[in-house]
Amino acid sequence: MKRIFLFLFLFFLLVPQVSFAAIDSRCWIEKQCIDQRLNEDSSHYMTPKEIQEGFVQNSTTIAACGKEDANHAQLGFCLPSTNAKTKITFGSQNVFNNIGEFITLMYKYGIIAAGVLATLMLIAAGFMWTTSGGNSERIGSAKKRIAGAIMGLLLAVLSYALLNTINPALVTIRLPQVWSINTQGIAPPYCDAITPPKNLAPLGPPTLTQAERESLSKTLPAANNYTTTSTEAMCGTPYFVEGAGDMLCTGRTCVKNPNGNLCYQYIAGPNKEKLTNWHCVRSNLILSFRMTGTWTTVLSTIDGFKAFLETIENKWIDMESDDPEIWHVCQGQDGFLYRGDEQNISWNQVQKIQTKGESTLLNQEVFDYDFVFPPLDLTDSKWCTHSPYDKLKGLFVMVELKESGDLTDPDLWIGQASPKENNTSESIIGAWLKTNENGTRITYDDYIPIENLAKGVYMTVNVSTDVFQTIETYTGSDNGMPSNETADPGSNVSKKYTVGKVKDGTSK
Repeated sequence: MKRIFLFLFLFFLLVPQVSFAAIDSRCWIEKQCIDQRLNEDSSHYMTPKEIQEGFVQNSTTIAACGKEDANHAQLGFCLPSTNAKTKITFGSQNVFNNIGEFITLMYKYGIIAAGVLATLMLIAAGFMWTTSGGNSERIGSAKKRIAGAIMGLLLAVLSYALLNTINPALVTIRLPQVWSINTQGIAPPYCDAITPPKNLAPLGPPTLTQAERESLSKTLPAANNYTTTSTEAMCGTPYFVEGAGDMLCTGRTCVKNPNGNLCYQYIAGPNKEKLTNWHCVRSNLILSFRMTGTWTTVLSTIDGFKAFLETIENKWIDMESDDPEIWHVCQGQDGFLYRGDEQNISWNQVQKIQTKGESTLLNQEVFDYDFVFPPLDLTDSKWCTHSPYDKLKGLFVMVELKESGDLTDPDLWIGQASPKENNTSESIIGAWLKTNENGTRITYDDYIPIENLAKGVYMTVNVSTDVFQTIETYTGSDNGMPSNETADPGSNVSKKYTVGKVKDGTSK
């Protein structure tokens, strides 16, 4: 047992860490900064000069951003508000970024003032001594003034030196500077995720290798090449994002493609390796399953330890039974949501792509799964049969996860996270839980709406350790999808729903 924990300790200590290069989000092109400050100053409190002074370029900004971009535009940081300007000039400075700069300058001027006052006191005491005419009282007073001046000067200088020795920040006060965040300069991986939409310039065809992308991205396009909007970025094509330097995004638009409406990235190689092959497919729904959290896969590789634990199998999604299942949500005339009965799709119509996993660096035998569903007929009458007036609202997908050492495979339910409007990539997963049960919970409101399915939904499903523990604990007949939105899981009895009543409780 000690050797096992020693192995785990050394493994996590020595495993290489993954890092990602990122552009500093404080960096602005000078024109962008000025335009941003003009937009913020809707009440016109700032003068044109103050707006211009909000663009800051110094040694710190040059280290973070460089001095200029490939188009020779100046780079720097951008202040969200105007600098403080004092009516009195201290030396040559009367503009301060924050109170810390002002206090630091006052420290320095305090030392200078102490030196000047001490010098004046020494001159005055010396004059008193020379004109004392041998008067012992005047000489004694002059001596006291000289001693006091020297003592005061030493006290000021030594206190500054002592504080600076203990911690320079005690005398050079550097408060956290608040800079504007350049959201334009942060390019998400996919162009359609850029909000608000930005202009793009193509880097090259979708077939570029990663090495070719990195090489070509070192040369930024001219400003007049940013002619494609992020909502029109074609499937698999890499683009520069205007204002984001050499950061790239990848297009996922198939609107004008005759082969399909959803952009898909991978195919499986002969040894189930993941091969990049961007192409458009005809589908309403693609789900990409990834395992996050690595403790189960680490433990499953240690001899003698696996027998004591129930862990996820490497092939952790059931591909052999009647999975996946589609469960649809209908809305009756009374306004209540209820579970429909018809599947209208069989599991073998779904294209299932199994590849060696990218979702864990610890065990490359853990697979990733991509389910490409066939085009769905979203007509109300195809799904909702209780009444000709009922409406199809959306769908849930259920898959079974395979757990070693357990005959009951946990049920994983997949819906769509809110806000659902124009959100076609973020999933919500878990189990149907009763009111007294805790864990990752699915509710009727989490369905994938038909409005999004009509456009095409491509969601990544990240299954974490917490999610797996929830569905492993509560899977069973008592935790299936309830018959309607007011019933408990495992029960077909509604708390509020009564035939003949509308949602506010009045009779129809």
